Amino acid sequence: MFSSSTTIKSSSHNILLQILQIFIMRKPSITFPQFPQLPPELRLCIYKLATPPPRIIELAWSSKARTLVSLTPPPPLLQTCHESRHYHISRYKSMVFGYSSQIILVNFDQDTIFFGPGCRHLVPSGRSNPWVKQNPRVIWDIVSSLVLGENLSLAVFDQCFAAGIEQLETLCNTLKRLETVKIVGPLGRGEMTAEEKRVKEPLRFVRSRVVEWAERDESTAWFLAYASSRKEDRKISVESGRVARNVL
Repeated sequence: MFSSSTTIKSSSHNILLQILQIFIMRKPSITFPQFPQLPPELRLCIYKLATPPPRIIELAWSSKARTLVSLTPPPPLLQTCHESRHYHISRYKSMVFGYSSQIILVNFDQDTIFFGPGCRHLVPSGRSNPWVKQNPRVIWDIVSSLVLGENLSLAVFDQCFAAGIEQLETLCNTLKRLETVKIVGPLGRGEMTAEEKRVKEPLRFVRSRVVEWAERDESTAWFLAYASSRKEDRKISVESGRVARNVL
């Protein structure tokens, strides 16, 4: 007759074999209802191995909320169960814009904040020329965020949005840890290489480079001129690149 300890070990061994089969077969539709029965130490090891990868958090203006919102869903493990959320949540900081009810969770050690095309909330400039400026409310949402001001070191801007920023000095001075600004334009499907088309990520930055004086557009030149004129010790480097979207 087997002892109770032998039975427990055998049961745990079978459960581990099922877990390995799931990971090896990689079938998303497979469920594992026995997961809560695993020892706590093993569950924590699995949570650690399943740490969410870096994300591009795309921000856009919401006419309904009258503020900036995130178009990027939160990491699934933060919504799976209380235990997985508790294990990972310490790596994230909560960010809320305006009076929006949306809580944006950001891991500033690995996530990238992208002020995307949806931030181009434009209003008539009131000038004699047809040029328009960014709604000051968009910039106000950015500079009034204490979380961004204390943690954002890399900011990526859509090139058209960047070109319309009029409060550039205020923006850069408020983002106290800002070190690098990247200006990106869209990369059309027809411009992608075969290798780039095979990438399954829905949004990604490609062909990034340090700006060359002979290859800068108006928005990049605007940021570059300001960064070069800064007298403070905290310098801001400017880069350019392209942003690609995977069309499903």
